[in-house]
Amino acid sequence: MQHQVLLLEDLPSGARKGEIIKVKAGYARNFLLPKKKATYVDKRTVRMQERLKAEREKQAAEDLKQSKKMADDLEGKVLSHVAKVDPDGHMYGSVSAGDLVDMLSGEGFIIERRFVRIGGPIRTLGKHTIPLVLKEGVTAEFTLEVKPDKVIKPKKEEKKPVEEEAAPEEEKPAEE
Repeated sequence: MQHQVLLLEDLPSGARKGEIIKVKAGYARNFLLPKKKATYVDKRTVRMQERLKAEREKQAAEDLKQSKKMADDLEGKVLSHVAKVDPDGHMYGSVSAGDLVDMLSGEGFIIERRFVRIGGPIRTLGKHTIPLVLKEGVTAEFTLEVKPDKVIKPKKEEKKPVEEEAAPEEEKPAEE
């Protein structure tokens, strides 16, 4: 069964404040209504919808301005991360989206984890381009350089002893 609700806040799924959407009864009853993110649709809420849409447009303009400024500030930014490695240069662990959010907050950029668009955790050393999709669809990217915590010595190539090929035995004529 579906219910129509008027959103009082933006949702992570992309639904906007002031929209009337259909949702499953359990989602409305257990999440949206108790957290005051939505209300059931009736005559009063239809009148409230116009006010909410106007507020949302103002908020969208402000979010767009902030996102563009953050994207400009992040352009060309290179962050470094030191990772523990084994003697062969393989990382112990990885760098996740949560780690990237923490690194950015240390640099003064406050973003949410859902804005980081990496396919999965980073498990290799070197430079990685990290894409972000900020509020209002503004895209940005920065570079993450993952460095080892110690110097990695190149492996010495083991010299294999060259086996001398045994000369093929000559066939002896069969004795009669």
